Amino acid sequence: MSGSEKNVISNSNLRLCKEIPEDARPIPGWPEYMACTNGEIISLRSLKGKTPVYKTQSIGIKGYYKVVSLQKDGRQFVRTVHKLLLETFVGPAPEGHVCRHIDGDSHNNSLTNLTWGTQAENCQDTVSHGMSTFGERSGRSKLRENDVRHIISELESGRTATSLANEMGLSTSHVCKIAKGKTWGHLDCVKRYSGMI
Repeated sequence: MSGSEKNVISNSNLRLCKEIPEDARPIPGWPEYMACTNGEIISLRSLKGKTPVYKTQSIGIKGYYKVVSLQKDGRQFVRTVHKLLLETFVGPAPEGHVCRHIDGDSHNNSLTNLTWGTQAENCQDTVSHGMSTFGERSGRSKLRENDVRHIISELESGRTATSLANEMGLSTSHVCKIAKGKTWGHLDCVKRYSGMI
């Protein structure tokens, strides 16, 4: 049994905390709550004078991040767990920075998996973890990679963008964007062709 499991008493849906873990720190701006490095949030709000409670976490409205409900001044607020952890243990986000999940798992809110970074770094993480939705992985894509390879091959052989667009039911501007590498630029054939223009 791990250290945090020893400190938990189960009471129906509540997880009571017998003693506050050593790594728990007060959450800035939320005096009745503490954060633990393993991603747990503890409520110090009195439960009829009893033991503090580990807050139940749920998946946020966008279906991606874990969130927790906190109360202050008689109002309820929903906050992302990863942001609460970083603000507690690292400090506020530097200007223009967002939370990055190092391993790509947005549900892993262990402090060792979190860091502040730029939006560009966060986007690069998405690509490196294979979670990006460009190309045919995008739900908005009208084409598949084979279609794009066909377009590039035909352009290389001298076909016009207009004739290809008519054949494939696309706009001429769509074909031109592929040819210039503005879309589908992650494919080698597009990189090669767009460098030739």
